[in-house]
Amino acid sequence: MTVDAQFLSPESLRCVGIDESVPHVVYGLENSGLFVKETDPDKRRVALENILVPAAEAMIRENPDVAAIVYECTLLAPTSAAVQKATGLPVFDVITLIKWAFSAVVQKKYDGYV
Repeated sequence: MTVDAQFLSPESLRCVGIDESVPHVVYGLENSGLFVKETDPDKRRVALENILVPAAEAMIRENPDVAAIVYECTLLAPTSAAVQKATGLPVFDVITLIKWAFSAVVQKKYDGYV
């Protein structure tokens, strides 16, 4: 999912190794009214969720083979939990990426059974 599909072109995707051999859907939100003017963080998140959840559900209805959602824009990250709950799919966003990278460079001692 992206704020504007025109900026996530096939050429852009090829630059990161995604071509027609990789099943994918680019789902743009350019007509969704995504740029919410609410300044209160909680109200802003809820307003964004009210846009993103129906959009994700529509994307899945239109593309039932979708198995995961990747957010292209940092603006979308606060809605990941709500979209995951609504769709039952994994949602990858910039926060997921940061946590994954952090866990690789700051390993914690494993105390479980090996």
